[in-house]
Amino acid sequence: MFSIFDLIITNTVFQQRNQLKATWMHPRSKHWHLLDYVIVRRCDRRGVHLTRVMRGAECWTDHRLVRSTVRLEIRPPVRKHKPKKKLNAKACQDPSSQHALQQVIADKLSCIPDTDPTVVKDTPSLTADWTLICDSLKGASAETIGFTNRKHQDWFDDNSQQIRDLLQAKNEVHAAKLRNPTSSTLHNNWKELRSKAHRELRQMENKWWIERAQEIQQYADANEVQKFYQAIKAVHGSVQNVMHPV
Repeated sequence: MFSIFDLIITNTVFQQRNQLKATWMHPRSKHWHLLDYVIVRRCDRRGVHLTRVMRGAECWTDHRLVRSTVRLEIRPPVRKHKPKKKLNAKACQDPSSQHALQQVIADKLSCIPDTDPTVVKDTPSLTADWTLICDSLKGASAETIGFTNRKHQDWFDDNSQQIRDLLQAKNEVHAAKLRNPTSSTLHNNWKELRSKAHRELRQMENKWWIERAQEIQQYADANEVQKFYQAIKAVHGSVQNVMHPV
């Protein structure tokens, strides 16, 4: 198959110790084996700088993580345009914000010199006047009501500190186990902390999703359509169909 499709295994190309190439240990014989591969086309061999096993990576599996450093020469990606900021129109519901906005708009428009209506202007002059008015209105709105802050919600954002503490404790024990691989106590402690972290992270995610579902259901029952769709968008996030061909 490799000769037909002109492929090459990069794990054995580089001269390294067996510890940096083997990915799985047999549970009974305790012999290490190379089971996970990084395969590329033979014409892309020069782009692969190094393929090695990361012994310190812990990925919820008995296989070690294989990392390959590759230099890809691809077409430059399509430049993304920054999303336009939207004005906080809901702030206009407050009478004090309305009064402040009206006052700032009046002050900015008063700074624009008056023109003679009998004079016929050409297109560039009209465009310049209209641009000046638009900038004044936008500046006044930005100063008074500001812009909306839309942020996609995720379950780990609300529990970031607890997640960080769990992972830090697990990683410390895992690092100690790597320094002393023959210690059964460290190995058991690492397995216990890994199971605890996995269990508590699943509980956090389920609890967060249940709370969001109850909140959305309350909006639906109260017939608050706007809040209902806002809660769904905050959880689901914006949809972006951007393709980057390789």
